[in-house]
Amino acid sequence: MTEKLLWFIQPAYHKDTGVHAVSGIFRIPFLFVSFREVEITLKIHHHTSFASQIAALLLLLLWLPFQAAAQKPLKVKYTNGGIFSLGVRVPFAFAGSPDGLNGSQGFGLSSRVQLGYHYNTEFYGEYLKGRYGDNAIKGNAHIGGSFILCTQHKLRRVQPIFFAGPDADFEQVHETIDKSNAASRWNFAAHAGMGMHINVSWRSDITVSTSYMMHFGPKIETISSGDQTTYTTGANGVDGQFMITISMNYKMLDLWKKIQW
Repeated sequence: MTEKLLWFIQPAYHKDTGVHAVSGIFRIPFLFVSFREVEITLKIHHHTSFASQIAALLLLLLWLPFQAAAQKPLKVKYTNGGIFSLGVRVPFAFAGSPDGLNGSQGFGLSSRVQLGYHYNTEFYGEYLKGRYGDNAIKGNAHIGGSFILCTQHKLRRVQPIFFAGPDADFEQVHETIDKSNAASRWNFAAHAGMGMHINVSWRSDITVSTSYMMHFGPKIETISSGDQTTYTTGANGVDGQFMITISMNYKMLDLWKKIQW
């Protein structure tokens, strides 16, 4: 058998149940050592919750690197500096609410420009949605960047990383039944954390990271009067959220080579 990645996809739609399904058989290299045949079936219902749709996207995200596993290493002009990557990310956030700890999940896009063997930069945008207490929905949009420190010099299957950077954060909270009962805010934010690159192939990796993001600016407050709860934008303050992010990234080209650096 050749060392090309062999795959077959069969889409289907079940009219009676309203389920879209995608089935496939993929021949993938397992940790650069041997090829294994894997069958994946992805199903999404028209009325599936936002969380379930994110779970389906996460399954797709984890499969995508294997599609690129048969690619050859990217040719660079001088060093690893200047390598441009594109990626998709699935973030999960955990923050406090009037009724305790709530989680949210989302989807985003990212790009990286590597500065050297130990240094990388990442720029991203993402949107998260989740519960805010028992009667409200919260949405968060982040636009930010990270400076990434890689502790290892050579490309290995697992590479520890440390990162930090600034963000612009938009947050909106609205009541589940009455969406006019809502409040929103723009904040400056900063995050820091650690994680690891799992190099699936020479040009693609899965990154798993944990971080803490702090927001500086107006806070969304909850005012309760009897059975009525009102959401409003209050005074400036500091709050934060714990985040877990899984992303897949693919090395596209050597920027320094393209622009004749």
